[in-house]
Amino acid sequence: MWSCQDPTIPIKPRIPRYFSELDSLNTLTRSGATCEDLLICLYNLAPAESDFFYELASMGSATVDELSERLGRDRTTIHRGLAKLVSVGLCYKESRTLKDGGYYHLYTTARLQEIKNEARVKVQELVGNLQRLVDNLDRDFQRALKERSDRRRRRGNTSV
Repeated sequence: MWSCQDPTIPIKPRIPRYFSELDSLNTLTRSGATCEDLLICLYNLAPAESDFFYELASMGSATVDELSERLGRDRTTIHRGLAKLVSVGLCYKESRTLKDGGYYHLYTTARLQEIKNEARVKVQELVGNLQRLVDNLDRDFQRALKERSDRRRRRGNTSV
């Protein structure tokens, strides 16, 4: 348990974003990884957003209210999750007009082939980025050593 001065007050440690992304990458490369793991990693989805995506896929299409009722979640939470899914291209939002005036939004998931094609592109980008990191390891390692040495020197701390 993480704590501050008062050991009875727990503090949640601040975890940098890249730890969660690395954790996703580790999950993705294990032998039992699933398609859900792939989508979570490639699109940086929260578990709830993944749940919304799969539930919407099982329903075919739905409004925020329908998905909220089906999942027993707050409308605002559903709306935020669907906005994320729309922004990353996993689902679409269509405005429909009501007979008596007004409108509502109907959400549908992207076609599986579209998702597969985009996932392939994202995987190729990821592999390319990882390859660049490996290719630049010597240069980046030397730069990091120099920066650390410079920081120690500025602080007046020359010990290792």
